[in-house]
Amino acid sequence: MGWQINPPGSCSRDPLSLDFNESLDWMLAGITMKVLTGNKDQIAGYWSLYGGESQMRFYPAEPWNTGNYMIEVEGRLEDLAGNNLNRLFEKDLHKPNPRTQEKLLHTRTFSILKKLTQ
Repeated sequence: MGWQINPPGSCSRDPLSLDFNESLDWMLAGITMKVLTGNKDQIAGYWSLYGGESQMRFYPAEPWNTGNYMIEVEGRLEDLAGNNLNRLFEKDLHKPNPRTQEKLLHTRTFSILKKLTQ
């Protein structure tokens, strides 16, 4: 997951922005992702896909607090070619391959720092 995460400022309801560097399946994108606090409590809000389906924004229901957060993504999230987070569509199925365990959830972390006052 080579995604770029752009955290919002603390004490704001600005969106969390993600850039995937490729288009995703728009149907799965909004239902396979959650934003969690450092304590793994889910943040209420909604996702919006834009930028040719290669970027998403998460709009929180409440202002962001300073702290650590996690984006939790189900492994079934796919790009437009059918690749998901657990397997590549272009994988050679005839080539011997050690059995890999598919992960149900993938995570990325980010932090929101205290806003500096002037």
